Amino acid sequence: MFLTCIYCLKRRRETSYSKREHVVHQCLGRFKQNFVLHEMVCDSCNQYFGDGIDLVLGRGSLEGFIRPWHGMKSDGKPLRKRLKTRVASGQKMSGLIVSILPAKGKDEPVADLMDQICFKNKTSGQYECFELEKLPSKEEIMSRGLDPKEAYLTVEDEKEVKKVQRRLKKLGLGPMKWESKEWVGDDRLVFETEAVLDAIVARALCKIAFNYLVFNTERDFVLREGFNDIRRFIRHGEGDFRKFLRPNLPPLLIEDRQLNIQTTRGHLITLTWSDKGNRIISRLSPFNQQTYEIVLCSNFSDLWRPLRIGHHFDLETKEITKLGDAAGLIVLPPGSQILR
Repeated sequence: MFLTCIYCLKRRRETSYSKREHVVHQCLGRFKQNFVLHEMVCDSCNQYFGDGIDLVLGRGSLEGFIRPWHGMKSDGKPLRKRLKTRVASGQKMSGLIVSILPAKGKDEPVADLMDQICFKNKTSGQYECFELEKLPSKEEIMSRGLDPKEAYLTVEDEKEVKKVQRRLKKLGLGPMKWESKEWVGDDRLVFETEAVLDAIVARALCKIAFNYLVFNTERDFVLREGFNDIRRFIRHGEGDFRKFLRPNLPPLLIEDRQLNIQTTRGHLITLTWSDKGNRIISRLSPFNQQTYEIVLCSNFSDLWRPLRIGHHFDLETKEITKLGDAAGLIVLPPGSQILR
C-alpha cells in the first residue's frame, strides 16, 4: 500500500511511515494521550525536521529559552548564535553573558557563565561583554566607546588566559589592565534575552499549526492544492515567513486580555476560519507567552467545512483539554489557576 506524505507529497510504501509525528513537538513537553499523526509524515521528512527546524525550536528560539523554567532538559546546549542571554542592567555583574540551563532537583533553572571578555565603557563605567569566539576588533571596541586597556576575563580554565591574551594581542588589543571577577549566584538576578525569529523558527511554529490542522481533519483535506504554499514553506523554506506567521498578537485567553494576567503557563492553539471565510487561521501560544497567528491557507476555494476548535496543553497535569471558543474569545481552561 502506498501513502502520500502531507509534506513532501511523495507516494511511499506504508513501511516508510514507521515514525509518529507529534502535533506539538516533544521538545515542548510530553502529554497524556498526546496528539500524534500516524502514517501522515514519511520517515524522511520526520528525520529532516528532527535534525533541522525542530532542533532549532528547542534550542535556539524564544520557546527554547523558556523550556528550562519548566524543567525541560535538552540533548545539547543552547544555540548561542541564535539565543543571547545577559544579566540585565542595574545589577551586580550586569552585562555578563550566560546560558540558562535546567537544574537537577530544582524548580528554577541555573545560569551558566560563558567564557567571555568584558570592556569598560569610558562614559558610563559599565562593562560590555563579548564571547571569546566572537572577539571584536580594536576599531570596533573604540567605536563603541570602550576602553581596550580596561577589561576583565571570565574563563572556566585558567590555562586559557594566556591563549586568550595571545589572540587579543594579534587583534591589537594588548596589553591590558586585568581585573579578577568572581561569579556570584543570586536567586534574584534578572536576565534579558535576544532570540531570533526568522524563517527557520517560523517553519517549526507553522509545522505545529499544520500538524494540528491535520489532526483535526484528514489526509485528503490537507493534500489539497490550497495548502501547497504553507506546505512548501515548512518543508523547503520557500517564501517569506512574514506571509505565513505574524507575532505579537494579544493573549488568546479572554481573562489574560481583560485582566492583564497569565492564567496558564501551558501551550494554547486554536484553528478557525477568517471573518470572510476564505482563509484558515491558527493561533499558537507556546507557554502562553508569545502569541502567533499562522495562515495555513490564504484563499481556500474548495468545499467549505466547519473549523472551530482549540486546545490547552497543561504542562503541570500533562492533560490536553478543549478550549471553549476557538474564535478568540477563549474561556479559562478547566482547573486552571490565575498566575500572578
